[in-house]
Amino acid sequence: MDLAPTFVPNPLILRHPGYNVAYWNLAHRRMEQDGGGIWLVNGDPLVFFHFSGISPEDPTVFSKHQNRFTAETLGPVSTLCEFYRRRVIANGWEKYSRLRYGFAAFPNGRPIEDAMRQWLRRAVDNGRMDAMSRVVAEPNFFDQPDEEAAEKGVTVTRFMYEFWLNRRDLQEAFDIFTPRGSSGYLEWFLNGEARSQGVDGRSIAAARRIRNEPEARPASVDDVAPPWPSVSRSAWQGPAREAARFLEGDVTAQLDAKRILVPVQVALSWELRSDLREHFRLETADNLYRFLGWALTSGVEEGVVDCQEFSPQFLQQMAHESSTSSYYSDVPITAGLVATRFVESDNKCYDPRRRFPVERAGRLAHGLWFAYVAARRFNWPQLLVAPLRAHFEAPGDVEVDGLRLTNAMLAIWSLRDDVQKIFALDTDVSVRSYIVWLLTFGLREMEISVDQLGDGLQSYLRSESPWRPLLERVLDLHETRADLQQQFDITTAAGRAALRTWWWNNATGSHDKSAAAAHSSLTNVTETEQGRPTYTAKVALTGQWSAPTGRGEDVRCSAVSLQMAGFSDFLIIDSDTHQVLRPDGSVLSTSCEVQVEINILHLNADTAYADWRLMQRLRVFAKTSIGFWAWELERLPGFWRHSFSFFDEIWASTRFAAAAFSREQLRPVRLMPMAVFVPETQRECGRRELGLPADATVFLFVFHFGSFISRKNPEAVVRAFLQAFPSGNEQVFLVIKTMGAEDNYERHEQLRELCTDPRISLRDIRMARDELIGLIKASDAFVSLHRSEGFGRGPAEAMLLGRPTILTAYSGTSDFATSKCAYLVDHALVPVLAGEYIGVDGQNWADANVATAARHMRTIYEQPE
Repeated sequence: MDLAPTFVPNPLILRHPGYNVAYWNLAHRRMEQDGGGIWLVNGDPLVFFHFSGISPEDPTVFSKHQNRFTAETLGPVSTLCEFYRRRVIANGWEKYSRLRYGFAAFPNGRPIEDAMRQWLRRAVDNGRMDAMSRVVAEPNFFDQPDEEAAEKGVTVTRFMYEFWLNRRDLQEAFDIFTPRGSSGYLEWFLNGEARSQGVDGRSIAAARRIRNEPEARPASVDDVAPPWPSVSRSAWQGPAREAARFLEGDVTAQLDAKRILVPVQVALSWELRSDLREHFRLETADNLYRFLGWALTSGVEEGVVDCQEFSPQFLQQMAHESSTSSYYSDVPITAGLVATRFVESDNKCYDPRRRFPVERAGRLAHGLWFAYVAARRFNWPQLLVAPLRAHFEAPGDVEVDGLRLTNAMLAIWSLRDDVQKIFALDTDVSVRSYIVWLLTFGLREMEISVDQLGDGLQSYLRSESPWRPLLERVLDLHETRADLQQQFDITTAAGRAALRTWWWNNATGSHDKSAAAAHSSLTNVTETEQGRPTYTAKVALTGQWSAPTGRGEDVRCSAVSLQMAGFSDFLIIDSDTHQVLRPDGSVLSTSCEVQVEINILHLNADTAYADWRLMQRLRVFAKTSIGFWAWELERLPGFWRHSFSFFDEIWASTRFAAAAFSREQLRPVRLMPMAVFVPETQRECGRRELGLPADATVFLFVFHFGSFISRKNPEAVVRAFLQAFPSGNEQVFLVIKTMGAEDNYERHEQLRELCTDPRISLRDIRMARDELIGLIKASDAFVSLHRSEGFGRGPAEAMLLGRPTILTAYSGTSDFATSKCAYLVDHALVPVLAGEYIGVDGQNWADANVATAARHMRTIYEQPE
């Protein structure tokens, strides 16, 4: 808008202050109400006010787009905002704000991505589609080979081609009209980069089919044995609050005739994560060291590794100089340096690291990065970087005014051709000028703080200036910078203090504790560390509080149970958002330490270690920890024995699950039936809104692909439906509502191919809780021909809502689904095949009798009463 006068001849500018009032111009406008309730702006009537970013549900949030103004600091404007907020709520906010945007997805739930819209627009622009005709595109339309690309000899999907056309960086990286570029783009699209940038998994799976490449399936933990005694199959027998002792020490791997120590926590991470096992095969010592490099960096950032728990023996191993050092006489080549040589740095100053160790620049750059940047970023113990620090802090052969430049200072100079041209270091003036550049720009660019370079430089800076008696050398910088001369008058004490403050806060770019310590040493300022406030509660409920999943519903229902029992002394730990919440939903300050009597974790055995780490990071400490686990087979996998270490007691929601947990005989197991609570729907979702036929008998099945489609067995539901209603003219309808198809596209496609009957609707869509409840209510019956269930929340909720339920007479659902209240389906026990579930070795589950299920469906259809 500011540029409008340059494009529009003779623009009319309306200068009335009552127009376009907003938080971004409140500093220039005075708002008030007169005696009659009329709002005035600088004395004129208010015409238009931007309520941009206001939150109708939260009166404390004035605008989510800024933090300069709050409801408390707005003055009279807060009254206007509260009036507007109440009007919005009264006008149906609760109902209409929850409506789903109708053009965000196809009817089956697949998102309509930007590249799809752009493909259609381009097709209209170049005449391949008629702009005046109705455009109809099925979800898989964009998975087909692109015609324009095919004319140029390239086989990519329509989506892929449009995605490439709209990305200049991809065009520069991959010339898809050459064999190498086309192959490179396809590889980029499939290796996870496209997915990480928001591309739907179904678009990626379509690209995989072009290469005839099967969908990747994570390897089982049994597929690859670790080169050390298994950690995951062992367990700590002491109290859970002392589980850190289970992770102490190291295990020994033997590879290439070498004995290599691996911290227990690092070994456990590899055993538990299929992505680590796939990427780090650990077939050679070199590959193991690369994995240790991951642990020292990415593992720390991901929160699964705490390097402060490393043993001295492991640190000494990683700090030991390798045999490669004998070839060079400069930077010590330690095992840690070798292990991290492939870890990327986003600072171009360290690009020479790629030439480590064969070139001196590579050794200097990687050594500096390891000793200073990475050490601070990943909070490494001093012992790990001691040899590198000793080398870089040693004085070099350049001296000025009694200061010998350290190897680190000279290494920075050696890495910068531009700096070498300006500062030859052959005269005292040149050396002093280089020091000024280093302190002003160099350290900031290299992400190194002054205090990291040893005491010599700081002593030099604190020493008296030869040109200004009674002043420190650091203030000599004033003479080299005209901008500083204008800003600070160092003839006054206040000016000198201000320059010192500017120096440590800006010139070095250091704002961490180490820089603050250096600042304190120069200005005699000391700071006292304040203790953390502690928040206590009797109980914590931990789980996927904000996730629209069955396990999320488990923890939400537990909270309702406590409240209905009149108990309010509890907290909620949301494992999805990593927040600690009070029962009213307000967020507890992250500065608090939380201490509870009992923490009940509604999470599963497979994530026990990661959940324990999360509790440490959130500083949540419990006297007693209870694992409220879900599990669906007769036995737990042997590689989950470690999970018991982090809990004092295990709760099982059914007798079936309790038997599986008790077989391990590692912790007490308590049968604790799961709460099932169906809230009153806040808005009605009738058949019309849900796209269901008004006069048909509607059958429903709901599942998440992440819960393993083989276990949920939706194909049996489809076959039973088709067997029950073979003529095709019965007034029936089947809805299979799913989630997670974007990551399981191949199985989704197989299911879709079964659902060709127009009376079957396959919908992969995320629904709000009340929408899902509305869908169950709008259906006539719920069907679950599962092979096994730990509990079975879907059937339980359907039964609670009074819907006839057809389900397999096996596993956890048997606790509440009997022949008196459900249509049970007989079954045969069959082996669980490899790849169908976790820990399948020697285990069985149920194969439901489709014919029985079909008879039950027919009964419900013919006898609705």
